[in-house]
Amino acid sequence: MKHICVEGCIGVGKTTVAIQLANVINGAYALLEDFSSHPFLNDFYNDSKYTFETEISFLLIHYHQLLKVMHEQPQLFVSDYSFDKDKLFADANILSEKEMEIFMQLYNYLRDRLERPTVFICLTGTTDLIYNRILTRNREAEKRITYDYIDKINSHYKDFFSEIRKKYNTIDVDMNVNDFVKNPTLINVLRQQLLEQKII
Repeated sequence: MKHICVEGCIGVGKTTVAIQLANVINGAYALLEDFSSHPFLNDFYNDSKYTFETEISFLLIHYHQLLKVMHEQPQLFVSDYSFDKDKLFADANILSEKEMEIFMQLYNYLRDRLERPTVFICLTGTTDLIYNRILTRNREAEKRITYDYIDKINSHYKDFFSEIRKKYNTIDVDMNVNDFVKNPTLINVLRQQLLEQKII
């Protein structure tokens, strides 16, 4: 089983790239983050007191999704998130040392039960680009997201990718100069890079 993980800040274009990529790889399955089942996301954007519940819920949702598809053993799947991102968001959002300790205990336990991605596709972009895309897609849960919050998460992703590049095969894509919606043929360039790395 091979796992191609598309990662990047909220709104950078992960889902678009993951779907397009799965469509051009024979036999690939697209695993998309399930926002609809999250019970605290709307509350989190309205009130930061729901941070711990929000991060724990995402951790469990991601774990369940990944474990389920791994048990089904598709030949190859493309996800628009990684389990590793949960620690990134916890670092950015959880302020209580006790809550962070609890989170990390559960994170480490669950992470050891999952297979690691075969390759990370790291999508990067300026905060201006990302914030404008979030405003454009007009999701109800995201209407209260501030520019400063996106800038903080984007900064955390820069550090996150620096660490990911030390541990995994990675492909970097600058979303400021690569618009996969306006130019869908760009996905073939990405597919070729995966072929050259013998991922597919």
